[in-house]
Amino acid sequence: MSSYSFTDLNTSFGATVRSISDAQIRSLMRAVFYREQRYQHFCLAPLSIRGALAWRGAALVQTVTVVRLLEGLETHLTISERDFLLAAALLQYVGAGDAYTSRGSLAQTSVGRLYPLASLSALIVHDAPSHISAAKRQVIEGLILQSERTLTGANEETMDGGQTHLTELLTLCTRLARFASLHGGAQHNSLQWSSAPQGAHLIELSEHTRKDHHDTAAQSNTAAG
Repeated sequence: MSSYSFTDLNTSFGATVRSISDAQIRSLMRAVFYREQRYQHFCLAPLSIRGALAWRGAALVQTVTVVRLLEGLETHLTISERDFLLAAALLQYVGAGDAYTSRGSLAQTSVGRLYPLASLSALIVHDAPSHISAAKRQVIEGLILQSERTLTGANEETMDGGQTHLTELLTLCTRLARFASLHGGAQHNSLQWSSAPQGAHLIELSEHTRKDHHDTAAQSNTAAG
């Protein structure tokens, strides 16, 4: 049985955000996860209503698994490539909290029925109030959408060489993480909620010793989770 600790995953998630070198990308991460208790909903979200990813916490577990796989490849990446890949990995399932109900029986919301998860996540990234440059935001949105299209065999768009390289890496790690869940089966996965995501439980998304610019978030540099 695969069992995961929320405390460990929560800590890993926050540490990954803080490890991103680009201050504008970190500000985007905070702009996304600070608002409307999105981090709490994300932590509780499944990634399906049936099958191997139909369990609460699947979005968080899959995200951290993909990130850990990518971190194993970071010696082959430039700092900029690493930042973009980690941001896309952390954000590709952010829409799960809006797409699925987090209480009662698992079900899709009206928003989840309207938008594919990757499209919903990209829309959230697109609309987040942050001073990140349009070009950087578009790279992250593109990686999220192109990776999902590649996974489903629907990606027919032409990408530049650098973008293709990053998309392939994100797709590979996402595919491996999904395979691990499929191999175990939904009944073999669980998330230990010894410290369930409540308002009192916080992850740090920035370092107190490093002042981030380009940040429009009025809240303290923590996100509920």
